[in-house]
Amino acid sequence: MIVMPVAYIAADKPEEILPFCASLTPQVEPFKEEGIFLGLDAAGVERLAASKILKRGKYAVAGSKLTARAACMLLPAGKSVCLKGDEEAAFLAPLPVDCLWPLDVNVIEHLKILGLHRVGEVAGISKEELCLQLGEREGRAVYNYSRGIDNRPVLPKYPPDSLQVKRTLEGTINKEGLKSILSEMFSAMAQKLSSQNQGLQSLCVEFIEENGHTSSIKRSFLSPVSIFGSGLVESIAASAAINSPLFEVRVIAGNLKPLRLTQGSLWEDRLFSGKKIDEVHCLAASMQESLPHQKICFASDLQVSRRERVLSLWDPFRFTKSAPECLRLKPGN
Repeated sequence: MIVMPVAYIAADKPEEILPFCASLTPQVEPFKEEGIFLGLDAAGVERLAASKILKRGKYAVAGSKLTARAACMLLPAGKSVCLKGDEEAAFLAPLPVDCLWPLDVNVIEHLKILGLHRVGEVAGISKEELCLQLGEREGRAVYNYSRGIDNRPVLPKYPPDSLQVKRTLEGTINKEGLKSILSEMFSAMAQKLSSQNQGLQSLCVEFIEENGHTSSIKRSFLSPVSIFGSGLVESIAASAAINSPLFEVRVIAGNLKPLRLTQGSLWEDRLFSGKKIDEVHCLAASMQESLPHQKICFASDLQVSRRERVLSLWDPFRFTKSAPECLRLKPGN
């Protein structure tokens, strides 16, 4: 069986390096809010090593998710390590059983009660004895993990295939109040979709009542949408069959698809905020790291096209807003 290398990257803000990770492999699995698992081939490992990712965190490469994260947990910031498959059991042996992180905390405490404080000590116990002490399921898991055996694959969870916005409510609300809440939630969902340049093709609104009853309303769209009109809000609010006070409302966007990029109006002044400019610079830097043999630059650094130069002859103020007052059109002209 061919074992694909697994990398685990720990960073203060892992969400900021997700686009870079996606440029290395489609197998990107965010883990909680602390790190990211990557399923890499040999070329991906080389590209990761050649990148500047250590300026943002640390990473470990191993043959399994278990060992990759356990090794990364022991690293200081700005460092990396790469373990071969035949080195994993020896690497794990002297570590405390707390490093067997996929196990439930209660199982780890049970091992300590049994006097097993190191992974190597656990590896010296037979599978039968572990199953007798911990149960069949947990015993098998402990037996495998203590030997560095972890066959769980890295799951492709980025970009996510769904997004969710939820609101916990207090007290009773009428239809108008529900419309207001739905409008705010749809606005928040639109912002999430826009930030990822994605649109949804399936929409589900769930209503969880205080008595435990849950109802849902679903809508489907032929093409990806990221903007919701007031008509949709009114339709869903009118269709909601609620028989007791609401506890929570959830808006779930599914079947996400990338939105088509649209060209701005020819004369539109498209200015970016300072934050947006920083995001663009960050993206360009990530692209340069993943494509070291290509030159990534901004359009402003390129030579102006012949078409633009010809247009500037007709409109000498095309690239500036400093047209004299006498040349500006007045209302009614």
